[in-house]
Amino acid sequence: MHDHPIVEAKIWNRTTKEFDIKSGRLHGFGTDFEEFESGPATFSVAIVELGDGTVEMPRADRIRFVKSIIHGTNCTKVPHLGEGYLHAEGDDTPYPVDGCLYCGRCHTAL
Repeated sequence: MHDHPIVEAKIWNRTTKEFDIKSGRLHGFGTDFEEFESGPATFSVAIVELGDGTVEMPRADRIRFVKSIIHGTNCTKVPHLGEGYLHAEGDDTPYPVDGCLYCGRCHTAL
């Protein structure tokens, strides 16, 4: 596995119409564009893999490098959707599943 830098990214939430701060691994940089009446405008983006495996491409000026992810503290909080979770949604402490501990925030095996 490659050692990708850890970043915090401002990700636009279309539902709340606000930015969410999410932690993830930076895979590189690229470009994107937005179309205007006068033509396209290009801008630099960061390619960020979030804790749930999804990839976002925020503008490059909307990321911040962090030293490391501290599970239960600054990892990406994964919401509980539906039933069947083995811990309370507000409990960020590790929880056991079949002898393995998982992070209470991002649900990653520790």
